[in-house]
Amino acid sequence: MNLITNKRGSILPLLLVGLFLTQLCFFSVCYIYKNQAETYQLLKEHYQSQSMLLMTEQFIKEGEKENVYSYNIGDVSVSYERDRIILTSCLNTGYQGNLIITIEE
Repeated sequence: MNLITNKRGSILPLLLVGLFLTQLCFFSVCYIYKNQAETYQLLKEHYQSQSMLLMTEQFIKEGEKENVYSYNIGDVSVSYERDRIILTSCLNTGYQGNLIITIEE
């Protein structure tokens, strides 16, 4: 039982379907890799920002009162209000993060 009677004409559709599936797999892998790389970079910046904020919080608890703390990967600006301190970190890459410290008296 031969389902494909015209063998010369059946090669092109099979080749096109195979090429389409190969390209689909290739571009899917590229898209997934790109998303993972972006997620890794964002996570790395988040951890760097949180580290700077926590180090600055420790400096403030030890008694230092500055408006800007500079690190090699970015700066942390400090805003003093009545009942809280707002820390804003800005990395050299442009990523920003905030931490609010409530003052208990």
